[in-house]
Amino acid sequence: MSSRQEAQDLLDQSAALPYGPEEIALVQSAVSAADAAGAEDLAYLSRLHLIASASMVGDTEAGLTAFTWCLGKHDADPAQFPYRVDGYDLLWYFKHMAGHLSANPAFSLAQLDQMLQEMEARYQAAGVGLSGVWQAKFSAATTTGQLAQAAEFRNQREAIPRDDYSHCEACVRSEDVEFFAATGRAPEALARYDEIIEQNLSCADEPEFCESNSLLRLLRAGRLDDAKTAHLRAYRMAMRGPDSFPMLWHHQVFCAVTGNEARGLSILERSIHLLPEDPLDLGRRFNALLGYGALLDAVAAAGHAELPVRAADAKSLQPILGGQDGGFTVSGLAAASWAAAEKLAEAFDQRNGNLHYAGQVAAMRAAGTEHYPVPLDGQTFVAASLPEVTEPTTAEEWLERAYIASGLLDDPEAAISAAEAAIGLAETDRIRASAATLLISNLVNLDRDVAAVYAVARRGEFLRAEGRDYLADVEQRLGLLLFGRAGLEQDESLLLAEFEAAKQQGDADAIVALGCRLAIMWWGVVRVEEAISVSKIILAAVPAMTHEVHRPEILAMFGSLYSVASDTDLLAQAAELLDNALASGQLPTPYAAAALRARARLHGRQGEFQAGTALADQRADLCLKAGARNSVIDSLMLAAALYSDAGQDDVAAQRAQQAARHAALAESEPGQRAAIDFKLAQYQLWNGQSEFAMETFDGVREREEAAGEDPGSIAMTLLWHGRAANAAGLGGEAYRSWSTAMQLAGSVGNSDVLAMAGIDLAQLLIGARDEEVLEVAQIAVAAARESGVPQLVVQALDISARAKSRFGDPAGLAEFDEAIGLAGAQEAEWNVADLHDSKGRGLLSLRRITEGVAELLSAADAFAALGDGQAAAMSELAVGRVLAEESRLADSFTAFRAALERLPEGSPAHSGISVEFADLLESAGRREEAEAVRAGVRL
Repeated sequence: MSSRQEAQDLLDQSAALPYGPEEIALVQSAVSAADAAGAEDLAYLSRLHLIASASMVGDTEAGLTAFTWCLGKHDADPAQFPYRVDGYDLLWYFKHMAGHLSANPAFSLAQLDQMLQEMEARYQAAGVGLSGVWQAKFSAATTTGQLAQAAEFRNQREAIPRDDYSHCEACVRSEDVEFFAATGRAPEALARYDEIIEQNLSCADEPEFCESNSLLRLLRAGRLDDAKTAHLRAYRMAMRGPDSFPMLWHHQVFCAVTGNEARGLSILERSIHLLPEDPLDLGRRFNALLGYGALLDAVAAAGHAELPVRAADAKSLQPILGGQDGGFTVSGLAAASWAAAEKLAEAFDQRNGNLHYAGQVAAMRAAGTEHYPVPLDGQTFVAASLPEVTEPTTAEEWLERAYIASGLLDDPEAAISAAEAAIGLAETDRIRASAATLLISNLVNLDRDVAAVYAVARRGEFLRAEGRDYLADVEQRLGLLLFGRAGLEQDESLLLAEFEAAKQQGDADAIVALGCRLAIMWWGVVRVEEAISVSKIILAAVPAMTHEVHRPEILAMFGSLYSVASDTDLLAQAAELLDNALASGQLPTPYAAAALRARARLHGRQGEFQAGTALADQRADLCLKAGARNSVIDSLMLAAALYSDAGQDDVAAQRAQQAARHAALAESEPGQRAAIDFKLAQYQLWNGQSEFAMETFDGVREREEAAGEDPGSIAMTLLWHGRAANAAGLGGEAYRSWSTAMQLAGSVGNSDVLAMAGIDLAQLLIGARDEEVLEVAQIAVAAARESGVPQLVVQALDISARAKSRFGDPAGLAEFDEAIGLAGAQEAEWNVADLHDSKGRGLLSLRRITEGVAELLSAADAFAALGDGQAAAMSELAVGRVLAEESRLADSFTAFRAALERLPEGSPAHSGISVEFADLLESAGRREEAEAVRAGVRL
């Protein structure tokens, strides 16, 4: 049996959580525990709590059931079960119940009217105001399409004063917006919307709900920027709400009519699993289906009708959308969505006695033809199906197919079949021998060693037919050791002996074959010098190989190996080898893909980013034609990194988005998809798309939490989410993200992330002059020291010292000095200058003016010596300002002039300082000088 205390504890725990799945689960457990303990008062209280929770998370059945139970208990014993208990109010919840009945055609209008009449009677009997009653009637009439009645109820609401049972101001105006829109009064709807935004009215769902349902009206009114802002803000917040689903359809329609179909499809795919939830709220479902239809029609019109829609084939969706073999395509899901919406519209209209819902379907179909240019995040579609590969007809084509299956598709069975086909069709023993190599290695991969040994014998016949008897003898003696079975400890001496014998024999083919096996083995265990030594012997033997067609493969292999070295001579050789291999035009596709990847990365290492991006893009195209989607993803992410290094984060974000789409189509591991999205979010942030970065980081965090990832990983995501929020000017969001990141990182001892999040949060707090910065900075300093990363220690000491100085604690000066010493030891000269600047400002905060001025002037000289005139000018500007405050005007003027001399005339900084200096001169009575300074200002 459950105890009363258990029920109370569960309630207390739920009260400490925000509305959401975890919170409502605790409340439901509290209900069960209270019932089991026979604690009727707690059972009543728990159900009142459940009504509120169910309303916030979209669980109509739980809310209705709990409400009915509580109402029965109240009527049976009003003294023991009053309307109001601990802040919960059964009378208030009548408004929710009326909304639930309106949203499901299974409840008749008579039942809805009876509910509203009972609500009015109970309000009157309880002696409370009727504002909430008229609002509930107004809302129900609007929802059911009884618009003339709705207007009357609204007039009744307006005729009485607000009371304790009135809807909040935000909700009242939001419902007015819906009413005016339903009655064709778009200007009045937008006027109410503007009131909500301008007066900063808010509640649990507002202003996000009103922003969402106003998107199309804003676009039609030509307020494209306002619509874009509303979409970004409302969608970001809706993603986190416990019952955000009812808002999302508006955002899908927005994307459909603004040319952002790919973004809209991502929103749909991310949320469609929520469609079956809250099965009693069919109004919610109807609206979602309208959004799907409008969006998917737009996606189809953009040329992607046959694109598969991820997650739309879930079993839970079949009762709503029907089933479709192989899952839904865009066009298939559009048709299913419209059909389901029309079916619901018919049910609603039959209940309501009008065509209100049928009109909404027609209006939304018509809206799909509208277009408003509002470019957003640049998301694009990628082909759902890989290019069709033509069936090979020649031995050469089958050999290439075997190479691709083995080297890019990781499909040994297909490689074996293709190699056998090449052998069967080949007219030359060269092709037969090459195909046999692939046949053997893939048989070994499948542990089919008996067949592989037989294939070695067949290859020997082909080699001997070509006159390569020595190599055939070597392979016969070694068996499978040259085809993937060699082990370092047991086979190294045997391979070395054969290698030395081949050198004595002067057989280039055997030297290359044996040397490559040794080089790969040694490279794998980081015996780099030996691997390089043997590679030189191999490369010297390459020109004498029997078939020149294989030479580029060897060049590509060693070029790729050399490209990761640290030795500059090896890097130069790598570039030459790779360039020659690629220029040959004879590389099999997997070798070409490897060479392009290595050369692109090498370009990146050498600062030749644009050249690298071209090769990475070329590799992506090559791999796509080969049907190697995983290699396409790798190529796109490499291209993204290189574009970012080249300062083109907009293109980097596009490549990462393409990679993310390919990863979704390939059903890649969640960890890989999260890693791609994390980089995408960084590129978006660095490209100034901070709102989109926040969305993407949110998605990464959701995946990580769902997969039970390490808290340190989630903390890193939150760290960057905070940076995106801060860049978007959302200090509150940044504060929450960084605070949570610190908690998570601290819980698992991740000192690096704890230090970084602490430094970022301290920066935010010091800007807000919040004394909490002192505690946060000390945590950051301790974590940075524990991390052992010198740069983090310097940053943490800097922010801690600035915080202490800001709040009058001279102990920060010692931290400045320690940071300066550490930065000097790292030869970070600019950081040293910056720390002197910070220390100077800290001294000014402590009112140690003379010392502070000296420190700032020293910083200015150091910045100037490093070529950073603007930083030097800012140090001198600080000197000029403080000296003016101290009435040392002559010295202040000198500092201002010195700052201006550091800056290009006409630059924004020069003009800004000039205006300030001119005002200072004029206040000192030096008007002619002030006018002369103003003359150089360019606004």
